[in-house]
Parts: sequence; C-alpha cells; structure tokens
Amino acid sequence: MSDVIDLSLLKESRALLETTLQRRGLSYFLAKEGPSPLFSIEKEPVDRVVRAARAKLERAGREAHPRSIDYCRKELRRELIRRVTQAMMRVGY
Repeated sequence: MSDVIDLSLLKESRALLETTLQRRGLSYFLAKEGPSPLFSIEKEPVDRVVRAARAKLERAGREAHPRSIDYCRKELRRELIRRVTQAMMRVGY
C-alpha cells in the first residue's frame, strides 16, 4: 500500500516560505558565521515555517500526519537549496 502525503501542509508551508523570503530574504535561512553568510541552510528557520503551517492547519481543524511533516521539511529544504544555487550562479560562485 502506498503512503498518502497531506499536500495541504506542503501548500501552506510553501506559501509561508515565500512570504518569509519576501520579508526577510534568503539570508534568513542561511548559517551566519563572520561577516558573510555561509551557503548552508539552518534547520531552525525551516522548522519555524513548518510549525507555523501546522498551526494554521490546526486552527482550521485539520491535523498533519507526522510523515507529511517530514516530507514538507525536506521539500522546503530542496526549494531553499535550489534558490541558494541560483543565487550562487548569479554572483559567479
């Protein structure tokens, strides 16, 4: 039997990720060390986005399955990796 992934959590998480990126920028999700950010993604900001999406769903009366939470976290990291790669290509890394 195949696993069912709750896509409503992923949809909410992506919307919140986009809002956070517009407000705070990509550097909010990157590790900070010294004067310039490293190109490694911090776990905590990603978890904040997922928790906020879960809270929004819970207020609507829906609960997220634990597997969909893990899946959502991985998908957000993939999106951030894609954006970091694009930023690196723009500046010539």
